Amino acid sequence: MIDHSKKVYLSGLSTLNIKKKISTREYLEYRSKADNHQPEEVLSLFKAYGFDKRNNQHQISEKQHHYEVTISEENSIDCLSKVAESAIGNTDQSKFLQLILVHDTTPIPESITAVMKLKQRLGLKKAISYSLSDRGYAIAPGAIDISTPFLEESSTNLIVCGDFLHAPQQRCLHTAYPKGDAYAGFKVTTEDGDYEVISYFSDTWSAATNNIYTLSEKDYLQLEVDWSERFKKSIGNCFKNGLLTEDSGQTYIILQNISERFFNEFEKTSFNNLIYRRKYSAHVNLGSSDPFYTLQELDQKNQLNAGDRILLGFAGPLGALGYILLQKKKGNEVI
Repeated sequence: MIDHSKKVYLSGLSTLNIKKKISTREYLEYRSKADNHQPEEVLSLFKAYGFDKRNNQHQISEKQHHYEVTISEENSIDCLSKVAESAIGNTDQSKFLQLILVHDTTPIPESITAVMKLKQRLGLKKAISYSLSDRGYAIAPGAIDISTPFLEESSTNLIVCGDFLHAPQQRCLHTAYPKGDAYAGFKVTTEDGDYEVISYFSDTWSAATNNIYTLSEKDYLQLEVDWSERFKKSIGNCFKNGLLTEDSGQTYIILQNISERFFNEFEKTSFNNLIYRRKYSAHVNLGSSDPFYTLQELDQKNQLNAGDRILLGFAGPLGALGYILLQKKKGNEVI
């Protein structure tokens, strides 16, 4: 939790608008053909991921075939650089203490790590740089938790989220929304900013398997129940402890874009009317960046006023969940 003697702010939120979108049906048809012509070294990657391309194509509904998936045609470092540069804005580079790359999907191996390449591109010579993963999509709250204690007066950390799927990683799983490529960046700073960080939390637990590609439909559906129940408890505690209240402004709840069934789990809750769902890639899960895209859309609709509180909920793809609770102060940008 936060050391409340030191206020921190989230500023310069930037997301990448990926223009290429194809239907899930088109994607599956393309992958089916491509997988049958993969070289041996790529087929070995399938085995390493525990994914058998011959029998692990999960059945999806006709409705899911029409969902449009965001697919990046640019190099992932270029995409990460765009959101990072936008997030940095006019901030003096000497103020950056840490550069943190958070991701769930594994970047394509290169001669140097993705975060080191990003550091070179941005010219953040003094910043300590490192990557965080293996906490599912709830990695951003964990990044804030790890990095915030080291912030000094008038200093800043840069956090960049990026998920780019490549073979053998799969976009479709049972009843879930398909996974899309996505990138987001923001600063966490001790200087007054766009949102004050009120609280954050992250947790992991053991799922039926640690391999998403071998997850049965029954076990996946149980995960959706686990995520919804844990969110209900966390949100309830925020209201109980006075972290969420409608006394000082409007309250908004933004949850990971998981599936229609997942959101239906909240229909009978007292806070269902507080949940905001985005229009951009409305039926796509944007991984570790997902709630940030929704937050940016909400703010650009000019619905947020100073004092409003927004809970960003992150979950999946296995036993992982977290949230960041923000209070609106001012501005952000889309690129």
